[in-house]
Amino acid sequence: MNLFPSEATLLPLRGRQPQAIEGIKQAIREGHKRIMLQLPTGGGKTVLSSHLITGALAKGNRVMFCVPRLSLIDQTVERFVQNGIRDIGVIQGQHRLTNPYACVQVASIQTLVRREIPDVTFIILDEAHIQRKEINALLQSEEWKDKIVIGLSATPWSKGLGLIWTRLIIGATTRDMIEEGWLSPLRGFSVPDEFMPDTSKIHTNFDGDYVEGEAEKEMSKDVIVGNVVDTWLKHRDLGNHPGDRTFMFCVNRTHAQKMQQAFEKKGIPCGYIDGTMDADEREEVFKRYRAREIKIISSIDTIGIGVDEDVRCIVYTRLTRSEMKWVQDIGRGLRLADGKLSVLLLDHAGTCEELGDPTYIHHDRLDTRSPKEKGAAYQEDVPPPKPRKCTKCSYLISAGALVCPECGTLLAKKSKTPREVQGELVEIGKKPKKANMDDKQKFYSELLGYAMQYGKSEKWVLANYRQKFGVWPRSMQEIPLRPSTKFRTEMRDKFNQWKKEKEGVA
Repeated sequence: MNLFPSEATLLPLRGRQPQAIEGIKQAIREGHKRIMLQLPTGGGKTVLSSHLITGALAKGNRVMFCVPRLSLIDQTVERFVQNGIRDIGVIQGQHRLTNPYACVQVASIQTLVRREIPDVTFIILDEAHIQRKEINALLQSEEWKDKIVIGLSATPWSKGLGLIWTRLIIGATTRDMIEEGWLSPLRGFSVPDEFMPDTSKIHTNFDGDYVEGEAEKEMSKDVIVGNVVDTWLKHRDLGNHPGDRTFMFCVNRTHAQKMQQAFEKKGIPCGYIDGTMDADEREEVFKRYRAREIKIISSIDTIGIGVDEDVRCIVYTRLTRSEMKWVQDIGRGLRLADGKLSVLLLDHAGTCEELGDPTYIHHDRLDTRSPKEKGAAYQEDVPPPKPRKCTKCSYLISAGALVCPECGTLLAKKSKTPREVQGELVEIGKKPKKANMDDKQKFYSELLGYAMQYGKSEKWVLANYRQKFGVWPRSMQEIPLRPSTKFRTEMRDKFNQWKKEKEGVA
């Protein structure tokens, strides 16, 4: 068995991945066999899984990695090979890599539930939030009772997951990864109220999401479709996105095709992908997208899971009340790429204002409601803070801000209604932690990165450093760093305060 050939090696763990693996190991030591790992899109699931697999193989286990779609089989195999894993068999149709004797089996869920389960003791289930009766039955079966199963998901928030999985390991949240520089920040714009869909008469289904046919009819209105194209063109001309590398999420296939046609009528090459296309057809669309021959890909769920492309703009025309769909879709644009400082969201469905900023949505436990119970999971939870829409430019502003950072418009204060939230009190009179040299260097580096991005002067950098620490940055190194979300918020709050004082409203 040539599991680790010299030309390919296991990539090292990064960020919070080592802690995630240690959390899984600890859960196994405690006797858990159904362990869910939450890791955002871009969190490095393949590398982390490769480390879990090699660890299991070293203990004499045979491993199976399950993917939710046929289109992900070859992609998964390729990435495992890049991580030095070569002894791989595939369970999917008449695949060329079929080998029941291989120590690592990569299986499609669709094929797995129709065949005899291979003799494995360690299983990794990708996109484990997608509920399937057959898989749930296996997870609770006598046949699988002694197998260790690790579920992977960026959004493990399906109703009833906590009835099957006994431990949740939170590897990282989306906010964690943005603030630590592993994911791109999100800039969002909504649209003026006259172009917003009217959801007041759209019914919801058993799970609490919008009825698809009614949602498609509303989002297909000419005034909305036309505004989608015009808004994309406007932001391209303003330089807010490069005019390509755009993913557009739609309600269903009919709506996605209509949106594709609307862009093409304006001379903008737009591709289309759906689940009925074979792998070669989908790959041809992606090749043209990477070559910039097409500027936009219009689709629905097909590009919402397992697609790792360079996305600079997301056009959201999909009406949904599902946090999972919302977070998964926007996650497609958060991956880092060369020259990419942020991803632009054009929210035509009002989802950000209804569900909240997708980079803040998070649950720290698995839902334990019965799947047969009507309604969505976590209905009793306090929702994340919802952004406000600038009355002038429609920029989506963080809750509580009084000045639009995009156009400088001064916003009226919103009335606050007290609400109870879980939290931790800070001891009165306790001194804040004194900044060490690492803290100072990080802040100085982020100042340099921010100044390069927004054209700030050297004097601006020096003044902000001295204002924070009371000294000049004489011993700091000139190493620019991508500003974290925490840093950007600090700069924005300072600007807001200065603006209020200037306007005489402080």
